[in-house]
Amino acid sequence: MSTTRRYEDKTKDQLINELAVLRQRIAELETSETERKRAEEEPRITEGT
Repeated sequence: MSTTRRYEDKTKDQLINELAVLRQRIAELETSETERKRAEEEPRITEGT
């Protein structure tokens, strides 16, 4: 079954819900990335001081 067909089988409400879930996941990943970058920078800040 092609990707296009899978989406054609879903209702509008299902697609909206899936989009909301994916947006939440993106937000979580962006937060995680920001925290990781901050953690990487902390040792450099303390070493440089």
